[in-house]
This record gives sequence, C-alpha cells and structure tokens, in this order.
Amino acid sequence: LPDGSQADINGDSAIALDFTDGHRRVRLLRGEAWFGVTHDPAHPFVVETGAGAVRVLGTQFSVRRDGTRMTVMVEEGLVEVAAHPGGPDDAWDGVRLHPDEAVESGPAGLGDVQTIDAGVVFAWRRGQVVFRQQSLASVIAELNRHWPGRVLLPGDEAAGRVVSGVFALDRPAAVFDALEQGIGVRPTRITPYLTLLR
Repeated sequence: LPDGSQADINGDSAIALDFTDGHRRVRLLRGEAWFGVTHDPAHPFVVETGAGAVRVLGTQFSVRRDGTRMTVMVEEGLVEVAAHPGGPDDAWDGVRLHPDEAVESGPAGLGDVQTIDAGVVFAWRRGQVVFRQQSLASVIAELNRHWPGRVLLPGDEAAGRVVSGVFALDRPAAVFDALEQGIGVRPTRITPYLTLLR
C-alpha cells in the first residue's frame, strides 16, 4: 500500500483505498483481506465495512465481510473494533482485540470476543484451506470463494455432514477425492466451471 503496509486479498474480495491528505483508510467492499500495517502513531490505519470499522497503529489482522456482517481476526498486535465508530480522532465505542482473538459485528452490534487459531483462519495466505468440524455447506461456500466457477450441492440432505481436513487450494481434485472418501459425496463435473456434489 502507499504507506508501506501490506494487504493480502482473499478470493472473491475487493477493497478501495483512501491515502489522501494523511489518511490511511481502506474500505472492504466484499470478501476478506489481511493487513500487515506499518506503524505510524500520527496516522491510524482504518478499515471500514458496512458493519463497522477497525482502527490500528501497527499490527497484523484480517477483516472479513459477509453481507451485513464483519469478522475481525488478529494475528499480531492490538486492534480496536467498533460497530459504529466516529471519526479517526473520536472515541470509539467498541472492543480491543489481542493476538488470537476475533469478534463479529452486525446489525445488532458487536458480539462477544472469541479465541481463534491463527494457523487455521490465516491458512489461505499459505495457499491452504483448513476445516475443523465444519458443515459441508460452509465448506462449499468457502471453496466457491477460491475457485473459478461453482460447486453446488443439490438438496439439503448432505449439507450438515461434518468435514475436517487441510487442503491445498490449487488442487480441487484432491479436495473432491477427500470429500468422497470421507463423507460419501461424489463430484460430478458438468462443465469446467460447474461441479455438483451428490
């Protein structure tokens, strides 16, 4: 970024930048982005979404936007999260997050601070995706963020099946093989951009 900070953008994600007049502002339009922020006490680094904002001086964290919900996850340092913040110099009515902590914000405001496993939630930065006891429906949603085309699960009978595993994002065939062997769903490739799981 213009200030020397780093932004890694996850699949199906977009950001807009405002680094004019001494500001360091990023708007997360959709998806997820990880930030390694250059320390600058005079100019807080602010990430905004429709569900709230994050303010830091120097740290490593990610912000994820899902519709009207925002999830902030901290890898290193300290961040302030507010559902409805004032300006950069105004008091923020929110919470402070430390490493390995996360919080969600939505229409009802901020949720409770949760403990996270940074190795799992930031695995996408290493080209991996990690699932621990997650529903097949949530697994498919995550895979669709990273792969071209769509993976669909017709019907709801298998959506709640539980999946655990570590998968390389550049090897979709291996993921499908693991799902077939592990929970019995078989992939049917309709086109290069459409796969059905049955």
